[in-house]
Amino acid sequence: MFSLIPDSIRIICCFLLIVILFSISCNRLTENLPENYGIYASTEKGLMALAGQRIQARGNLLEAISGLKGASGSECTTLNNFIIFEKDINPKHIHLSKLIFREKASVQNLFGSDLVEISLWVDEKDIPFDIAPIEDKKDMYRITPKERLTEGFYAIHFGGLAKMSMLEASMGNMAYDLVVGNKKKYLSKEQRQSKLKTEAERLLQEMNGYFNSKNYDKMKAIYRPDGNTFTDGEWQEFTKGLATWHNEAGSIKESKIISSEVNGDYGVFAVETFYEKKGSQNERLTIKKNGDAYFIMALE
Repeated sequence: MFSLIPDSIRIICCFLLIVILFSISCNRLTENLPENYGIYASTEKGLMALAGQRIQARGNLLEAISGLKGASGSECTTLNNFIIFEKDINPKHIHLSKLIFREKASVQNLFGSDLVEISLWVDEKDIPFDIAPIEDKKDMYRITPKERLTEGFYAIHFGGLAKMSMLEASMGNMAYDLVVGNKKKYLSKEQRQSKLKTEAERLLQEMNGYFNSKNYDKMKAIYRPDGNTFTDGEWQEFTKGLATWHNEAGSIKESKIISSEVNGDYGVFAVETFYEKKGSQNERLTIKKNGDAYFIMALE
């Protein structure tokens, strides 16, 4: 039967078969795989090496809560899978966790429990995944999440983010983190405090500018007394008070933060303000983060 097929057709079929086999072979040879040991993420940017950071622990001798201070810097928009390339690794020990920030947590003691400050990004939930060895690559595995990783802070680890004793936690476990989205949303406690202070300076100067120019309506965008928006009646009363104070005190010549008490996304700042007529006045500014924005909660 094959002999009845014209030579030209047979040549074309053979040529196409060779091209297909060659293409498959090339794909296997050129697959983007790492050459050095490490933890990698396959993203829209290509293969990205994840920075490892030491897992932190807070608690007591009986129990510790483990977590990360903040994002190490790796971010992407979409993630396909992870490549784990570590010598003699046991794939059963691999975990993929989504992280959440906790200010405080409860740990066990001899008589019950203690509420301790941790201020860490801790395990919120385990992400299920499929794991498969990579052909002809010893100690290399592909980790494919069973669900799409939405915006958030994630970490590959080897059990170090589980609850354990402080002795176990002090062994120096590592995690390899990645942000899907904007890494600036996943800051350490120190970075969060610094950001809040920076925003307090900005909001204070913005508020003072509106006060001096008597452009009170623009204050609505940044001032939320006790976290609430003004009613019409409250707004009329508020602006009336501002106008009265402006007539008595005059314009603001200078305003500066002299001390602060910051707790997470909430801060109270002591302010010294110099008015044109009243001179130096001690005031208090309260700032809070709501969603991705920062607002003035009180200025007294």
